[in-house]
Amino acid sequence: MPKPSAHASKELTRLRAEIDEAIETGEVSVFLLLYLYEQLLAGKINVGGLSQIAAEAVPVGMDVLQTPLLDLGLTVRARKALQRADATILGRVAQLSRDQLAELKNCGDTTVDEICGVVASRGLRPGIVLSPQVIEVIGRPKLPST
Repeated sequence: MPKPSAHASKELTRLRAEIDEAIETGEVSVFLLLYLYEQLLAGKINVGGLSQIAAEAVPVGMDVLQTPLLDLGLTVRARKALQRADATILGRVAQLSRDQLAELKNCGDTTVDEICGVVASRGLRPGIVLSPQVIEVIGRPKLPST
């Protein structure tokens, strides 16, 4: 990998300082920030492309993503539909889009709305794309075969 220019090196140093501050204050997911920093260093993304990735950022910590299904206050119907998809924690539930939720057995419009509302109330959005490091920790839901 070529050596970064003086400007790029200065930007990386500034970014690292911002990452360290965000980690200390708990404002964003540690895993996401470290993943972005690694991607920048590897040259897989540039600083200009960071705004699009930031739009997909997970605005919560691992403790929220690992909230058990039983603690989400869902109806029995919604809980059972998610359990069949092995979406037993919030992070797995949030990875499911509205369309994917609708494909689950006994998951009609009302149940989909309920699940999406709970996901949104925890600071996430349905169908969120998580970094590989986060998925490695929390896993993925299992979608029904079509």
